[in-house]
Amino acid sequence: MKEPVEPPTITVPIILPLYRHTRAWMVVAGTLAIMLIASVVIAGYLWNVNGKWQAQVNQLTDTGYALGDRVAEHRNQIDQLESTNGLLADQLANAKERVLTLSNEKAQWRDDTAFAQQQVEELADHLTMAMDVATQMNRCLEGEEQLIRYIRAGELVYPAAEVAAYQVSVQELCDSALDAKQAMEEEIAG
Repeated sequence: MKEPVEPPTITVPIILPLYRHTRAWMVVAGTLAIMLIASVVIAGYLWNVNGKWQAQVNQLTDTGYALGDRVAEHRNQIDQLESTNGLLADQLANAKERVLTLSNEKAQWRDDTAFAQQQVEELADHLTMAMDVATQMNRCLEGEEQLIRYIRAGELVYPAAEVAAYQVSVQELCDSALDAKQAMEEEIAG
């Protein structure tokens, strides 16, 4: 015979009325409220920090572009000066050759020889001046490239005051180089 099968049993949880757990619910609600306030404060702080970082990145990007433009401009000026140096060197070589040719000719050509010698000396002076200007422009370019490296390194490596002081000294160096370039161009034109 078959044994009788017992029906399955179901456990029903006992739910106590809410007023019996009031203190526990107050603690949970208070804890959740404190956590919500803390998360809002932290989110606000992080939002503020993010804004400051974005502003600093934008400023550094603008500074980088401005310095890049200045470097490109100075490289262009250096290329022009090197071209001028090459032209002056060629003129100097031609003038020296002419002086040697004239000095080997008849004595009546002495006036032309003196004039050519004077031109050679002028060209030599111009070439020396152009080389000095090119050297100053190269130093300006190197200073600006170093300034870019300082700015990229950030304030953790180089304090902002030192970078600003270095930027001023580089600007003075570049201004001096541009003044020398202008004086040389006026000397050559005049």
